[in-house]
Amino acid sequence: MLVASRKQARSDGAEAGDLAVTVRRKKPGGASAAFIHPDAVAMPRKKPASRKAAEKADDSPHDVVDVRLRRTIVSNRILTTLLQLLILGLTGFVAAQQFQGADQSDRPLVAVLAWLPAIVRGVLLASVAVLAHCVALYRQDLYEAWERAPSVRIFVAHFALAITNFIAVAAAPPLVVALKSGGSAWLAYYAVAPVLWASYLATGFALLVPGWEAFARTIRLRAGALGALVLVCYVGWRLFEQSGYPSSRPFIQATMAVVTWISDGVGHPLWFVKIADNGIPVYRAGTFTAFILPGCSGLEGMMLTAGMLLAAVAMEHRRLRIWFALVLVTLAVCGAFLVNVVRLVLLFYIGDKWSAEVAVTGFHANFGVFSFVCISILFFLAIRRYADKARSGPIDLVPPRIGLMPVPPTRVAYPLMASIAATLLVGLFSGTFNWFYPVPTLSAAFLLVRLKLPAQEPDWSITAIPVGAGALVFWLWIMLVPADADASAKFAETLFGASPLLATPWLIVRFAGSILVVPIAEELTFRALLLPWAMRALDRHVARSLLAPLALVLNAAAFGAMHSGVAAGMVAGLIFGLVFWRRRSCRDAILAHACSNLLLCLYVLGSGDWSYL
Repeated sequence: MLVASRKQARSDGAEAGDLAVTVRRKKPGGASAAFIHPDAVAMPRKKPASRKAAEKADDSPHDVVDVRLRRTIVSNRILTTLLQLLILGLTGFVAAQQFQGADQSDRPLVAVLAWLPAIVRGVLLASVAVLAHCVALYRQDLYEAWERAPSVRIFVAHFALAITNFIAVAAAPPLVVALKSGGSAWLAYYAVAPVLWASYLATGFALLVPGWEAFARTIRLRAGALGALVLVCYVGWRLFEQSGYPSSRPFIQATMAVVTWISDGVGHPLWFVKIADNGIPVYRAGTFTAFILPGCSGLEGMMLTAGMLLAAVAMEHRRLRIWFALVLVTLAVCGAFLVNVVRLVLLFYIGDKWSAEVAVTGFHANFGVFSFVCISILFFLAIRRYADKARSGPIDLVPPRIGLMPVPPTRVAYPLMASIAATLLVGLFSGTFNWFYPVPTLSAAFLLVRLKLPAQEPDWSITAIPVGAGALVFWLWIMLVPADADASAKFAETLFGASPLLATPWLIVRFAGSILVVPIAEELTFRALLLPWAMRALDRHVARSLLAPLALVLNAAAFGAMHSGVAAGMVAGLIFGLVFWRRRSCRDAILAHACSNLLLCLYVLGSGDWSYL
């Protein structure tokens, strides 16, 4: 019988520190004899070295240069990908204004052209989903494909097509005008537009992923199936949205049958009134009457829920029990339908018993977003609890490079998260004027004081660069976001028509929140937390020279997505990020943000453009 044990030992022919295996052979009397097995000498145990030390210890300096070159190539490819998606989005946005309103019943070509912008936007969403899928599951294959040099001919052809499409859709008259003019020369462009767009998309994909054919066949099939699913869901939703009542009639009838049954059961009867001239059904509960549009059927929310959750399952399919995850997706889609039924029941009840304005502008507009967020959170919690093969994901043992900023604890984002949650909740009971604005502001302020987050910055002295950056953001915001005269007039009429005991405290809290609470909460979340987190996430795959610029751009995009003026928000987020990065100080970004909002509040008071508030 052999009993093996590992220990540190010296042996003949082995250097100090080598591992030897001592084998003990049991003797018949219970005694044992130990000897060192001649073939059991292992390699010496070494302390794991950091990446920087490993690069310095490499025998050949060319390997370090190759690693840096590969990171630079991948970084440039990522930036090119983001730029191409931005160009495609801008061109598709401009094209939507040119192709809309055309009569789709005359000729097949006109029908194709009328649907071209929707298809382009669907391809854009599908491309983002495929790239996210490959980054999440096949990162190494994607990086190896990105390291291949693209064809110069494809590069030239792609950018020539991009410039041609953008100039043509910006300069051409709308399709309806071109059709009415008959002999318009722009009809020649519209005739070849589908071919130009298809060529642009094909060359763009070949440019972004030049080594796509090197991927395994299963990877290409899975990524293609995900992209096709996203494209079909988006185009199907657009078809359902534009076709109006005839195609949505079965869904509306099914939904309203359940809504009527529940309303009658709770003692608040609902009656069908008539079919309007435009084919939209009209229902009434008490004194409240509402048109039931196609979006009220719940199909839109069900498709959105299914598309997003199926994309999430496809991206994480290796970790999940697929059939169980698909069951959860089905339950989530059914939940979206039931939530929409509850929304309609409450809509008629609030409109009849409380306020028609609150029911239409507050509850109806915000309950869909609130319910979608809740369903998504519950789904991901259920996936984590029941369908995940391993409760925790794979552990990344590769340390980050030296010199990266530390990521603060996630509690710095609690004030902004509380403000967003409170905004969604109070939005359910708000009318055209949000009298409940102090609730999310005071919630964020309470957490800031409770967690003592502002006190963590030692020096709050005002310097010139943050103030100048705030003034620049203010000026750019006024230039990029046009004033809304109608919204300003309604705002002023409602605010100053109310009692001074209500209007004055509301206005004080609004200004104080914009100048003090909002800058601190947003900068702690976006600049202090998300920016260092993004840098660490990109650390292993991006060259050091492009790490900060790419993280700043992504951070600015996320910041802009939170604002109604997306472009102005992205520019503001980029400037605030640069101010933060200058001294790695969140204090400077907070001061710049507060200065910008202060100037905006003063501008509103002086000009009366309340739409900026």
